Amino acid sequence: MPKTRIQPEIDKSNRFLRLDEKARAKMWSGAKKTIFVLVLLIMALLLFGGDFGLISLFRYRRFERHLESQIEFEKARQDSLKEVLMRLNTDDEFKERLAREKLRMVRDGEVIYRFEEQKAGE
Repeated sequence: MPKTRIQPEIDKSNRFLRLDEKARAKMWSGAKKTIFVLVLLIMALLLFGGDFGLISLFRYRRFERHLESQIEFEKARQDSLKEVLMRLNTDDEFKERLAREKLRMVRDGEVIYRFEEQKAGE
């Protein structure tokens, strides 16, 4: 003879209200933990994920500092080039010195001596 299981009838519309206080407290405790974990996950995603997350913010700030230092370097370089240009337009001795150093130009009748550097072993 096969065994048959007897299933009690449960009134599903009134199920929650029929729980005793201990079971209801346990259920709410689990629900609160689940909600808390979900809120933490959402906050973590907002802070650390995406383009507006905390990690991206630090990257953007580091990149911004790098660009600012590069701008300062280029401004200093621009100022020194403006000074060289001004001296080239006004100072003939400076022009001559640059022509001798950079372009290796000489005056008529001058002789240039070049010395080769000797290695330490020779």
